Amino acid sequence: MQNENQQYFLDNHAQLVKEHNGKFIVIFDQQVIGEYDRGLEAYKETRNLVEPGEYLIRLCKVGNGASD
Repeated sequence: MQNENQQYFLDNHAQLVKEHNGKFIVIFDQQVIGEYDRGLEAYKETRNLVEPGEYLIRLCKVGNGASD
């Protein structure tokens, strides 16, 4: 699942940056389920909702996607 979420992040990076620039996003089941100012906050909020290893937390910014 994590590889699919990572691929979703890479494939949709430009649009995700437009919508969530500078935020930490949580991707689960190939969709964004949360947006946070800090990575630790994203982790703490998500760990109780989704099984570890089933989601991906990434900083959404220009320069960290496949097409940048």
